[in-house]
Amino acid sequence: VNITQPQNGTYVVDFGENLSGRCKISVKNAFSHTNEAIVMHFAEILMHEPYGKVDGLPYFDNLRGAKATDTYIMGGKSHDPEVYEPSFTYHGFRYVQITGWPGELGEDDIVM
Repeated sequence: VNITQPQNGTYVVDFGENLSGRCKISVKNAFSHTNEAIVMHFAEILMHEPYGKVDGLPYFDNLRGAKATDTYIMGGKSHDPEVYEPSFTYHGFRYVQITGWPGELGEDDIVM
């Protein structure tokens, strides 16, 4: 797993190969972030020419109308980690773009 931050507040997780499944996140810094959203947007490739500037962000246009997005709303009332794994969905992806993460995203915070 490789994690980059191509823009302030935006992380991109690269799992190294296309996968089918879902991600589980463990949010250690959720306290005091009540009702704030963490958004995970799934993609198979990064932005590339001729479709746009190569900037390290995922390319979503090939998904057409598919949202390929999971959103977690933090409770923020406990100092314990908040764990989220969706139950009724799966995605085809290599990359996950994450926004709204409180603090710094580490490799142990997200698993496939």
